[in-house]
Amino acid sequence: MKVAYLIQCHKNSRQIELLINSLILTKDDYVVIHIDAKSPRIAEELKEIYQLASNIHIVEDPVSVFWSGISQLQATLKMLRALYHNDINFDYCCLLSGEDVVLDVDKFKQYLCYADNKSFLDYRSDRASYCWRINRFNLFRNNRFSQTFLARACSALAIKLQFMVGLKRKNFRDEEIFLGSQWFTLSRVHADIIYEKVDDAVIKDFTYTSCSDEHFFQMLFSQWIKKEEIETFNLRYIDFPHGHSSPRYLSLNDLLLVRERPACFIARKVTSDVLSQYISFCEKR
Repeated sequence: MKVAYLIQCHKNSRQIELLINSLILTKDDYVVIHIDAKSPRIAEELKEIYQLASNIHIVEDPVSVFWSGISQLQATLKMLRALYHNDINFDYCCLLSGEDVVLDVDKFKQYLCYADNKSFLDYRSDRASYCWRINRFNLFRNNRFSQTFLARACSALAIKLQFMVGLKRKNFRDEEIFLGSQWFTLSRVHADIIYEKVDDAVIKDFTYTSCSDEHFFQMLFSQWIKKEEIETFNLRYIDFPHGHSSPRYLSLNDLLLVRERPACFIARKVTSDVLSQYISFCEKR
């Protein structure tokens, strides 16, 4: 089983190194790292560490990533394209954040061996709650102020005004709107389709979209991939406390409990200390 790991990160080069070490890479595995363009020091540190690694590639022209902006999606697509530009042979590609942990690499790969080329993608159609993200313009997400109170207030006001005057984008019909977590594990068959079909026109339809990374792959899969080829559980454990837009940090005990869950191989998110503790636990078993 050849797995390509796509790691999207912006801080803590030591934690990224720990994560990569924990993946127990074989000669058939590959890693692509996108480091936020706002973190040049982290990029230099990782380039120094992996300058001689033939199966680890660091994206040379990264984007500045902003929460809920189109830049999140652009970073993911840059990593996916890097696999093809470097002619990497893989069976599955797995998108990870720099604060993820793969709980059991061997079991993860074994599971994928019997997955019959299905892709694992959080996928649902709560259109009534989220159609505004797609068919209204949001001009305040893809910048460094996107998480500030002022930017959020301006965003909410702009969306409300568009509803009031009946302004609606013509990029997608309501029945085409799907959503889910951005984190995925895609089969080579489906990654090929995404790579071949996604062009500037497709990306343009998602520009000025709120949280486009939580809709892009779901909506394209709904159009291009048969439903029976998609598993709607993305093999991950993520805990969002009630009312929070970001997941909580998991403890070592959390990880030990999660690893016992069926078909749950990746946990998000963890600190560097917890990741180190977990790696030590696994080495002692």
